[in-house]
Order: sequence, then structure tokens, then C-alpha cells
Amino acid sequence: MKIIPLNILIFLMLTTIVSAQEITGNPFGLVYRGAITENKTGAVNIEPVSYPLNGIEIAANVYLPAGY
Repeated sequence: MKIIPLNILIFLMLTTIVSAQEITGNPFGLVYRGAITENKTGAVNIEPVSYPLNGIEIAANVYLPAGY
């Protein structure tokens, strides 16, 4: 059995994720079936956030309850 180096495995995973995001056109980067694709009044919404932490840019999606 051939072992794939970790850096190659991470690259392949990231390439797959980026490709899926481009295909779906989802602005939140969520690619699973039934994911939120747009914010709607009266529904759970997503607020993308990012901030620097120890020289690394951290990014996340914060889910907000309806009417928040």
C-alpha cells in the first residue's frame, strides 16, 4: 500500500473543496445538499466572519437564528 504524503493529501482535499464551491456558486462555501445558499428574512441566516490570529487568517460562518 502506497502512503500519500500529508502535504499532497491536504492539497488534494483543498482543491476538491474549492472546485465544489465554484460549481455550486454558493457564496458561503457550503457544498452539501440542503445548505443555506442565501440569507432570507425570517429564516436561519449565515454571517461570514474572519479575523487574524497569531499570523493566520481565521474564517468561519456564524449561523444566526431567525429574526436576530
